[in-house]
Amino acid sequence: MKIRTSRQRKAVTAVEMALVLSVTLLFLFGIFEYGRLFLMKQTLENAAREGARYAVANTNMTLSDPTGDPDKEIREKLKQYLAGLDTKLENFDVEVKAVVLRPTGTEVKGQVRTPWNTAKETDGIQVQVSGDFIPILPSFLSMGARIPLTATSLMYSEAN
Repeated sequence: MKIRTSRQRKAVTAVEMALVLSVTLLFLFGIFEYGRLFLMKQTLENAAREGARYAVANTNMTLSDPTGDPDKEIREKLKQYLAGLDTKLENFDVEVKAVVLRPTGTEVKGQVRTPWNTAKETDGIQVQVSGDFIPILPSFLSMGARIPLTATSLMYSEAN
C-alpha cells in the first residue's frame, strides 16, 4: 500500500481551487454586470417619469433661455435626477413631445404636437430617455458589446 505524499495532494488542491475560483468569479462578475444593467434600466425609467411629471406641471414655463428649445429644461432636470449616470451611457438622448390622446375635430389619436409645451388638456406629454449600455466584460458574459436601453413615460397634460 502506497501512502500519498503531501506534494501530490498540493497539486490536486491547486487544480480544484482553480476550477472553483473560476466558476465563482464568473458568477460574481455576472451578478455585478447584470446588477449594473438593471440599475441603469430602473434609473432611466424613473428619470423618464420624473421628466414627464416636470413637463406636465410646467407647460407654461418661462424658458431660462427664451431663444432656445423647451426640451433643454427637461434635459437639465433629467441630468440632475440621473446624477451622472447619463455619462455612463453612449448615445444618451432625451425626446419630449406632446401626443394627442383624446382627439377633437380633425385630430388623430397619437398625432404629435410640436413643441410639447403647446399641449392641451386632452393631450399627453411623452418623455423618452434612451442610450446604449456598455458592459465591462461583454464577451465573457455573452451580453453583447452594447445593449440599447429605452424608457418612456406618458402623462396627461395639465395645460397650465
